[in-house]
Amino acid sequence: MIKTLPFKTSIPSTWVSNSHLFAILQTREEGLDWLVANFIQLRYADDAGPPFLPHLNYLPIEGTCKLLTIKVFGRNIVDHFLLPVIGFLKFCIDNGSYISININQQYIRGYNQRFDHTLLVYGYDDYEQFLYVADHFDYGAYAGKTAKFEDFEKGYNEGQKNMWFKTMEFHDALYDNGEFIYKGNDKLVESYKTTMLNYLKDYCGCTSLHDMYEQPLPEPEKSFLYGFDCYDAVIRYLKLLLEEKTSTDRRIFTQLRDHKYMMPLRAEMIGKYKFCKDPEVLGWLKEKSREAHNLSEVMLCKFIKYEITKNKSIVESMVGDVVALRDLERIIIEKTIQILSN
Repeated sequence: MIKTLPFKTSIPSTWVSNSHLFAILQTREEGLDWLVANFIQLRYADDAGPPFLPHLNYLPIEGTCKLLTIKVFGRNIVDHFLLPVIGFLKFCIDNGSYISININQQYIRGYNQRFDHTLLVYGYDDYEQFLYVADHFDYGAYAGKTAKFEDFEKGYNEGQKNMWFKTMEFHDALYDNGEFIYKGNDKLVESYKTTMLNYLKDYCGCTSLHDMYEQPLPEPEKSFLYGFDCYDAVIRYLKLLLEEKTSTDRRIFTQLRDHKYMMPLRAEMIGKYKFCKDPEVLGWLKEKSREAHNLSEVMLCKFIKYEITKNKSIVESMVGDVVALRDLERIIIEKTIQILSN
């Protein structure tokens, strides 16, 4: 028997916990809409080692996205009842649940040493004896591949015993009273508009991170920057590279690319839900969003070239790129806020 659940390669792809969820949510139109309306891409941390830009959810997905039912339980439950792990995974897939689990991926990846990492299981093939799994495999890119049953079992048996399974499945009721998201009801449209408007105002105004959560992050004002301040932090980082006072971190520019990927999607959503009815304004918004996306791709290519050649002139040109991107994004966001406020 062959069984696979819908899977779409995640574009925001730097952090595995987000990538798994995005790969699932993006298989449905309403899931992609939810991401566009609820996801903030950039936060800057420079408190330990090379600086990095982790993704930040405006609303924590697992606690607020009612599109998904998420359950977490220790692997000791499966082990206690002596359940074959492959049989358990197949049972979950047959019942519509994706599974996220941390195992030793040494055998799946063909490494000569141990590598503990979380992957997503989204299907199986009994005839060929393999699972469909996803992770950041080749050069950090998030993608799906196959893993032989025996290789997965080896990695599972050698994995950390205190780790957990996480099952994730779709359910269609957005509200407790039974309204369905795919009906596109007015309450849903207005919630998208409100969330996007609040998020963009926060991002433009560089709202403090700890205001977004009930439990404040530890000393966020010392460790984290947010909103447009991220760009200034990236510029400082590039200047440190020029002075050879820090090491390279490709994640920064991968995430800038991811950040810009979402901007054209927001422009599409504004037109889709008729937040703006002026085709000229919509065309301008889409054009500028695409320009920002393309500029971020250019920066990523330049940075990869720098990693290969260590050419300082490349980094110097990137400083100007970051400034241009910041200014372009501010124009786009201000226009979007104006549209959503009308």
